[in-house]
Amino acid sequence: MKKNSCYYFIVLKVFSLLAFYMLTFSLAVINPVLGELAPEEKMEIKTPSYFPIMSQFKPELGTYVYDVSWQGIPAATVSFVVDKEGYDYKLSTRVKTSKGVSIFYKLKYNANASLSSIDLYPKDSYYYEKENSKEKITTITFTPDGFITSKRIKNGKDDGTSHFKTNNMTLEPFSAAFLARSLTWDKNEVREFDTYVGKSRYIIKLTGLDKIKMDVNGQERDVWVVSPEVKKLGKKKYSKLRKAKIYITADSKRELLEIKSQVFIGSVKTKLESFTPLPYRKGSTLVQAKTEKINF
Repeated sequence: MKKNSCYYFIVLKVFSLLAFYMLTFSLAVINPVLGELAPEEKMEIKTPSYFPIMSQFKPELGTYVYDVSWQGIPAATVSFVVDKEGYDYKLSTRVKTSKGVSIFYKLKYNANASLSSIDLYPKDSYYYEKENSKEKITTITFTPDGFITSKRIKNGKDDGTSHFKTNNMTLEPFSAAFLARSLTWDKNEVREFDTYVGKSRYIIKLTGLDKIKMDVNGQERDVWVVSPEVKKLGKKKYSKLRKAKIYITADSKRELLEIKSQVFIGSVKTKLESFTPLPYRKGSTLVQAKTEKINF
């Protein structure tokens, strides 16, 4: 079960980074030797370079809240904040296990990132994960000339630094998620994203399955259905998630509505429950916008 769930969590993190609940299973395979690169960090590969269609991608700024459940049992709540400062998107996510799950397993996960609002190229990101008593912190920075640096701390101790250049379009989870959302997903459209999570690199392969109609808060909306596959660099085969489907609106908002996936035992569902726009100013007063419940 752990292996299948691990792949599911990778996709959550990469596609919308909102769920990144997948770090529950420690996707960042940390090498404790300072400065030593994992084999996949040094590996030379080539994936297509994608360019966002920014004229068609206008994500609403605010807080998206998702419920994660297994077999209908509440497992976690995920909040994802989209903000903008100057020419940069400022993104953050928080994951917290439900009270029932916390009796046996506690996860606190916070992450944030900055990326260009012009080409969605990453600048820096920070990941904090506390799994029961184990604590991990990872930072990743990207420079315009293509160098990537990650620093890791485990249980308060230095756990390694990596500095390398890939000569490929290598992203981190937030930027990969936003770039994927900015693109169109026609049926049989296939794209691959080279994604670095702090030590390991993964190829995330997304395939457009269909375009359907969904009733969202009483409004009929076009929705793309996308299927994910995941391959860690150095592995020969993709690990296909069992009947995994991602539902994303086919409008300029590109809202991630839902992710459904079969795991080794049962199914996991991540569903958008509410959206709260960022506060706005009315004269000299900062006004808190109303939260909108999402029903579909």
